[in-house]
Amino acid sequence: GQIDSSSTGDTVLITGVANKVLKIHSITAYKVTGTTQSFQFEIDTGSSFGTTRVISANSTNDKESNEAGYLLTETERLVINVKTAVASSTIDYTVQYEEYGHA
Repeated sequence: GQIDSSSTGDTVLITGVANKVLKIHSITAYKVTGTTQSFQFEIDTGSSFGTTRVISANSTNDKESNEAGYLLTETERLVINVKTAVASSTIDYTVQYEEYGHA
C-alpha cells in the first residue's frame, strides 16, 4: 500500500481480526528518494487503541523488519506514525502476515 506523509499522525496498516491472531512476519516502508519525512512503526492496543507500543526508531530512514514476529489480537492494530511531514510526499509499505484462529 501507500500512505500520505504530507501531514503528521497515525495511519493504520492492519487491524486485528475477531477470533484470530495475526502473526506479522515482515513490515517494510520506503520513502521517495530525497524526501525527509520521519516516521516509526507502532502497535496500538486496548480500549479505543489508546495504548501505544513503539516498535521501531523514529527516523528518516527506510525501514525493513524481516521476521518481525509480532502478534496482533483483535484489539490491536499496526500503524505508521508520521512524526515529521513533507508536502506532497508518500511512503510505500508492505505487511506480510498469517491468520491463525477460527471465524
